[in-house]
Amino acid sequence: MNSNKNIAYRLLVQSRKICRLCKGLINPAEYENGIFDCDHIGPWSRWQGNLNTQLMIIGQDWGDTGYFRQYRGRDTDNNPSNKTIRELLASIEIPIPPPSVSEGDTSSIFLTNAILCLKEGGLGANVKREWFNDCGHHYLKPLIEIISPKVVVSLGKYAYEAICQLYCLPKMSFRDAVDRQEGTPLSKNVIYFPVYHCSPRVLHTHRKLAQQKSDWQRIKMAIQAQTFG
Repeated sequence: MNSNKNIAYRLLVQSRKICRLCKGLINPAEYENGIFDCDHIGPWSRWQGNLNTQLMIIGQDWGDTGYFRQYRGRDTDNNPSNKTIRELLASIEIPIPPPSVSEGDTSSIFLTNAILCLKEGGLGANVKREWFNDCGHHYLKPLIEIISPKVVVSLGKYAYEAICQLYCLPKMSFRDAVDRQEGTPLSKNVIYFPVYHCSPRVLHTHRKLAQQKSDWQRIKMAIQAQTFG
């Protein structure tokens, strides 16, 4: 691993652990005296946290305090969204193991969230725009710059809007953005694709699994083009 990248990441993690910017959120390092916190930027990165990856995936937020406590700050194999993200990745020939066997050196991609701290009120509790703004400027954009993946993918409308705000992207509807055939450059070497979230609700109401697999084929082609172009 590049030592400079590793140092920059650890400093960003340390900054996250002491951050108390967002009213209404609880830092994992603060909750229950930090006993379930980890040395990653957020809980999702504990599952897949390869700093030298070609692919970085950004979700909305990891969950609430109850879920965090129940599963001791870890992802679960039987979480429906976790199962589906594995299926989508396998469809583009990037298989990842389930969370229970996927810590440490087994990471091949990088997973993170647009909001890093924990909300309260259940997994479906509302999120606030200012949370995305604060977390985005202080952590998400610096994280993308540190990792510098070939392709960045965001899951769902809220994460898409967070990326648009951070990078001053042209305004268009979320559906139109997902339906675009080509990705959007975030920098000279980083291409961005928004996709629909892979939660059961979205799969049943907005974008079925077959459609989502088709969307992810563009991501596969972009990674290949960046690698061999």
